[in-house]
Amino acid sequence: ISDRLSARAAIEKEKAYFKHLFESLPFGVVVLNLQEQVLDCNTAFLDMFKFEKEAVLMAKINDLIVPDFLKEEGDALSNDVVLGKTLATETTRSTSDGKLLQVALNGQPTTLPDGSQIVFATYQDISERKKTEQALHRERDLMNALMDNIPDTIYFKDTASNFTRINKAQQKTLGVKTTEEAIGKSDFDFFDQAHAHKSFEEERNIMSHDKPMINRIEKIQTKGGWKWFSATKVPLKNDTNDIIGLAGISRDITELKQMEEVLRQNEQHLKNMNAEKDKLFSIIAHDLRSPFNSFIMLTDVFFDKEYGITAEDMKSTALLMQKAVSNLSDLLDNLLDWSRLQRGLLDIDVVEIELLPLLENVIEALDEMINAKQISIDNKINTEYQLWADRSMLNSIIRNLLANAVKFTDKGGKISIEAGIKNDYYKISITDNGIGMPDKIKNSLFKIDGKVGRKGTEGEATSGLGLILVKEFLEKQNGYIEVQSEENKGSTFTAYLPINTIEMR
Repeated sequence: ISDRLSARAAIEKEKAYFKHLFESLPFGVVVLNLQEQVLDCNTAFLDMFKFEKEAVLMAKINDLIVPDFLKEEGDALSNDVVLGKTLATETTRSTSDGKLLQVALNGQPTTLPDGSQIVFATYQDISERKKTEQALHRERDLMNALMDNIPDTIYFKDTASNFTRINKAQQKTLGVKTTEEAIGKSDFDFFDQAHAHKSFEEERNIMSHDKPMINRIEKIQTKGGWKWFSATKVPLKNDTNDIIGLAGISRDITELKQMEEVLRQNEQHLKNMNAEKDKLFSIIAHDLRSPFNSFIMLTDVFFDKEYGITAEDMKSTALLMQKAVSNLSDLLDNLLDWSRLQRGLLDIDVVEIELLPLLENVIEALDEMINAKQISIDNKINTEYQLWADRSMLNSIIRNLLANAVKFTDKGGKISIEAGIKNDYYKISITDNGIGMPDKIKNSLFKIDGKVGRKGTEGEATSGLGLILVKEFLEKQNGYIEVQSEENKGSTFTAYLPINTIEMR
């Protein structure tokens, strides 16, 4: 009897342990028979679904908590358990007052010692977790939509500067077919080594010193060519404030840079136009007016009886008038050519030219000017020398260069003219032993706004327009000019024209 009592006491003790454990579980537990009837349940189940225990016992579980729209699912799960399957799923169940709960459902069939079968089912309310997951999913979807549709390139990297995620804009920049193709790779796989190394050191500094880089402008060679970017990189941190990588945003500002360059060029063009206008007004106001004043003054001498001029005086005055008219004619020719050039009215007509006859005509046209200063011309060009160029432009080039040499050569000086070939260019050099020029003047010779303003050795007026025409006429024919000069020793101006006439057309 004592043994039976001891055994009964032990059983009661185990029942108490089980009951305590059963009621202490933080999730709902239900014991069912194979007919889906509730044999027992714990308090957590009753609290979760808002039932009194009397209303639950021997009721069918699917009738109690399965909502109408999930009846088929509930029956299917019950059948699986009857067949001995273990359940583990997430679903929706209803409380006694109709509130829907998201639950994690687990079901385990068990055979008792007497051979009967029961089912242990557990229910865990995961409604809050599901809300959190849905919120995270919404944020993820929003982030994906933002990343994939924003024109800026966005990327994330780990502490080794390997890509962990990129958006479609970055995919295009890297030249990969999918965003996944870039994962685990670094800048060294996509950019030139110099840029990749620079970025790696830069990112290492950002992460090691927790120092973001904001809106830095950089030029990068991509697989699509050179591009300008505005780049921002910031460290990424975890919950414990440890740096786990970085996030980068780059905006392609290539078009903006190109627009800035166009604006800069337009601004420079406007400045040049203003300088050209000022130069023209200066020539009209001073250089063009001076010959007219001289001409008027000389004619006054003829008609003013107080001067009492002789025939010799009249001859001398007439020569001065001729010189003034000649200077005026040259200036007007240059003004006309320059005006036509600025308006795009000068076309190139490239022909084969014998240089010597053209040069002799220029020397003859400047003969009065040359003889007045007793300058000797050493013409080293032979009769066989020929070149291809626009005749009118070449005539103006040589005339202006020779006139310039005469103006800045002292009386009794010497000017030599020679021609040849250098590389793929014809070259024509005019050298004088005149006064030369310092670097400051030489650097301003061909600028429309250059304030050269030097008079010749005999006080000859100079506008500077002739040399500007020389440069522009040469460039119009894909040529160029070189100047060598030393103060008080003389200057050499060399004009170059391409041998390949196709380049000039």
